[in-house]
Amino acid sequence: MIVCVCKGISDRAIRAALDAGATGAEAIAGATGAGTDCGCCRETIERMVTRAAPCASPPCPGCPRAAGPRGAA
Repeated sequence: MIVCVCKGISDRAIRAALDAGATGAEAIAGATGAGTDCGCCRETIERMVTRAAPCASPPCPGCPRAAGPRGAA
């Protein structure tokens, strides 16, 4: 699915940047260009970043997000 229409950046490209170590919307913008034009996709990018991050350190027992960088969420 295309997340950033202006730059034609897909959710897969954003997830790849997250998997490569991007930790915020600015890092995603630097890695992919997403969110650097009109900004309409920034909220979606920020949600993707939040979902990719662990909730807490250490994670709560049984947290599905503790499984990996993107977890099961």
